[in-house]
Amino acid sequence: MSLDRNKSLQELEAQDWGDPAYDSHLVTECHRLRRVPLRELTAENLRIMIGQQIGLPQLIPLALELLSGDPFAPGDFYRGDLLAEPIHVFGSRPRRCGRKQRELLNGRFPCFQVWTKLTERQHRIH
Repeated sequence: MSLDRNKSLQELEAQDWGDPAYDSHLVTECHRLRRVPLRELTAENLRIMIGQQIGLPQLIPLALELLSGDPFAPGDFYRGDLLAEPIHVFGSRPRRCGRKQRELLNGRFPCFQVWTKLTERQHRIH
């Protein structure tokens, strides 16, 4: 998928969320980040949005591109926190991951395969 990185999620999704209805830093930041052009998003911005499961079809490829250069690209918490988000989102909810995204994750990050297998096994046990 070719993304226009000069556009924001709000523009790409053609959906304006308006002003935040809840007064929290995270909610306010997510609303703000939806208006930022994709080319300006940092590892921390991607970590926040992917962690909140916002704009996954557009942001996962950007995160994978960044991670392919440095798998432990840090956000603001710790080295590797960006990588942890796609693994968590798709490892705990494999159906949220499209086939192409799963192939990208599996191909570039073997730890994703391990996490997925462990999660699937856990789901079968419970």
